[in-house]
Amino acid sequence: MAQGPLRDRLMPLSLVPYTSEWTAGARAFNQRLKGAGAAIDFHLGEEASEAHYLIVDGEMVRGGCLVDVERGQVGEEEAGIASIQSPLSEGLFDPQYSGVSPWLMKEIARRWPYSYSVGMGGMDRPYPRLLQALRWRVMPAPFYFRVLDGGRVLRSMPAVSHKKGAALLGSVPLLPSLAFRLLHGWKGRRWTGGRVTGLERVASFEPGETAAWEAVRRLVTFGVSRESEVLNRRYPPAMKGMSLMRFGGGFVILKVTQFTDDRHFGSLRVATWADGLAEPGNENALVSAAEEAAAALKAELLITNQLYGPIERAIKSRGWLTHPSNFLVAWSPPLAKVAQPSTSHITRRDGDGLVHL
Repeated sequence: MAQGPLRDRLMPLSLVPYTSEWTAGARAFNQRLKGAGAAIDFHLGEEASEAHYLIVDGEMVRGGCLVDVERGQVGEEEAGIASIQSPLSEGLFDPQYSGVSPWLMKEIARRWPYSYSVGMGGMDRPYPRLLQALRWRVMPAPFYFRVLDGGRVLRSMPAVSHKKGAALLGSVPLLPSLAFRLLHGWKGRRWTGGRVTGLERVASFEPGETAAWEAVRRLVTFGVSRESEVLNRRYPPAMKGMSLMRFGGGFVILKVTQFTDDRHFGSLRVATWADGLAEPGNENALVSAAEEAAAALKAELLITNQLYGPIERAIKSRGWLTHPSNFLVAWSPPLAKVAQPSTSHITRRDGDGLVHL
């Protein structure tokens, strides 16, 4: 039941599939959202959608979200895992409906106990603060990067190009790239190598090809399936900028984006290591595969968010650099009781993590 100021204003709330009977209500909600001038860059879809659920109050639509249910590993069992994306509620722009958002997340955890959400833009944002208040576990998925063209990074990336002397140093041929290679090498003093065999680009994965998932899933306490059919659904041939690579012992998937005057990446060509796994013991080869693939795709910067202990250790031993991460992961209370960060496999591709790349 709705609480506080909602009690006298709303009928009992329901979370229902977004069918055609609700399109008028969803459009009216979007108009109220727009009319309030809310600082939100997305809205409910204008048409019915099997993937979306709406919060309804009688005949009124008060918000909604996308729920993507996939199979995955939770503790020692295979289970349904629900990715919660783009949540909206009337309370975001009208304080008298402030109880709608908490009601939504409680209902989600009740209906899909193993729910998670990613992205969210930082711990200071309203959504992760709400989840923390509802006893969801919220944490960053660490951000790692490797510089492939030091001159371009120094000249083009706003975070460094504005520093004194950066643009001048970036104009010196080869010197910046050499300096970054030395920096990565110094930080990666413990690197023991990662030989990559048979690295090749593929259009899709053959049935049963991704043996890495079958080996890794026995070791994780949380992870969405990376079976071949799941990967092919996640990365269809028409998906812009994606490169699927396989190698002996695993696979790696990159998204390459040519930015133009971006506030974070300037005009760099950036490769995002979006997904990938290696059979246990081959994590160093996985890191090497990501680097080789990014270089072959002429990327100037390689970035990734990773939350899985063996892959993180391989990245660190290779000397990648880090930066505070605003890519957050949130687990519902039932999921948080089972999953542990160091044994959970989460990448930038989980949920809607590639939206802004």
